[in-house]
Amino acid sequence: MEATKAYTDTGLAQLRTLMTVKDAEGLKSYMEGQQKVAKDLAERMKGDAEKVVALQQDFVQQSQKMTEENVKQAQATATKATAQK
Repeated sequence: MEATKAYTDTGLAQLRTLMTVKDAEGLKSYMEGQQKVAKDLAERMKGDAEKVVALQQDFVQQSQKMTEENVKQAQATATKATAQK
């Protein structure tokens, strides 16, 4: 949600800036600013991608842990059921 808001805010800010362009010099200035915006967005996207990867890794680890616990519990239940026969 935070990333989406940041990207939306950046896009809207750029549109507002573009709407203020009145002449060739203003357009030149706007285009030069676009390079910085593109660089900032690329850095933001890289950071967001790293966060997503970290979340995925955490999810995988938690899933593995839950699976291991469920297998142990199933084995204990099976052992107990077998011993009662």
